[in-house]
Amino acid sequence: NAEGTRCCVVVGDMPPQQVSHDNPKGKLVMFLQRKIGRPLMKADLVYTAESLGGNVWQTTLDLVCLNGETFVAEGQSEKEASFAAAEQALGHFADDIVAMGGLSKHEILRSTSKGGGKGG
Repeated sequence: NAEGTRCCVVVGDMPPQQVSHDNPKGKLVMFLQRKIGRPLMKADLVYTAESLGGNVWQTTLDLVCLNGETFVAEGQSEKEASFAAAEQALGHFADDIVAMGGLSKHEILRSTSKGGGKGG
């Protein structure tokens, strides 16, 4: 992938069997659906990835369904950066997730301990 390459992945309108609960992006989708009380639609959750050159990718995660909350993370691949952005969002909403009876705070913090950017 060339330096400065950008791509956008819209998550939504996916059949439930295609959402993995074993990775941060899948966990985030499940949390958001419970939080907003409906299935996600296209553009509710937008990942925008950009190659910064070499093996560095930056992903911006826009949670349109939650008033545009934004998280930015970097990784050594597009996938790693998008997982890191989802992990940031999970960490940011950890108290909400626990209150909803989802993961324990320990499980959330364990999965987000790698860091990788900033939330906003």
